[in-house]
Amino acid sequence: MSDAPSAYYRLDESGVTLLGDSSGNAHVGAYYAAPTSAPGLVGDANPAVVVAAGGNLRGEVPAGAWMNTAAMTVEANLKTTGTGAIVGRDNGGGSRAFQFNVKATGKLEGIWWGPGGGPYFVNGSTAVNDGQAHDVAFVVGSGGAALYLDGVQDGSSTQTGGMVLSGPELTIGVNQSGGGCACQSPLIGTIDDVSLYPTALTSGRVASHASNRVAATSTTSPSPTPAPTTTVTVYPSPAPATYSGPACDDSAPCTYKPDTPTQAFLFLGFGLLVCCAGSVMVATWKR
Repeated sequence: MSDAPSAYYRLDESGVTLLGDSSGNAHVGAYYAAPTSAPGLVGDANPAVVVAAGGNLRGEVPAGAWMNTAAMTVEANLKTTGTGAIVGRDNGGGSRAFQFNVKATGKLEGIWWGPGGGPYFVNGSTAVNDGQAHDVAFVVGSGGAALYLDGVQDGSSTQTGGMVLSGPELTIGVNQSGGGCACQSPLIGTIDDVSLYPTALTSGRVASHASNRVAATSTTSPSPTPAPTTTVTVYPSPAPATYSGPACDDSAPCTYKPDTPTQAFLFLGFGLLVCCAGSVMVATWKR
């Protein structure tokens, strides 16, 4: 967890309603129903959370002073073929800080409120609702805002001023409405590893995070091990006959094929010699 996130929600819980914080800052929350797990999106052993229609599996973290910063970066991994809210702090009433969404076009959308008012918008240019896992980030600072998709900037705004220093609870998978009703814009899909930073991360740091997560999900299939072979050379022979093929043993004996008529004759003579030698040994033993 580089860059010291204020909160880091792995979303790896299953069958419990506690929403744990892995940042070490104990900014825990709760699910409004025990979440359903799905395979993780960042390549580790931890699962992700499925967000169901209606937002019943939303995660919520109580509002706190630690959330009220002039700059912000929120990062998440998601997989969806729909639209809806990823992360936000907006109760739809008098307390509004930001929304991070997949809008109706399937592209990212960042909305925020600043000291001078709002809402202000930054829009993405690439659809993310393609059923593939994506690393997404929303950055707001005093000099403007930006959206990132898989580590690459996907939209920007020159609106200055930063973030408003207030706001309601943090919600994952939905936007709040009317003082706590989770009935706006639930994301239908899977969300994993949501992190919040009290600074506007640089494009290089966002790219580094995305690169590390992509590297974690990449696996290289090992090259198949070739079947062992056995090479047997028979002497004497002016041009030795050899056997090359699958390994052989008592259960699968090797079959030799002479390369020339001369070798065939030598094989036959060699067999007779062995046979005669065995007969002499047996006769001597009987005496």
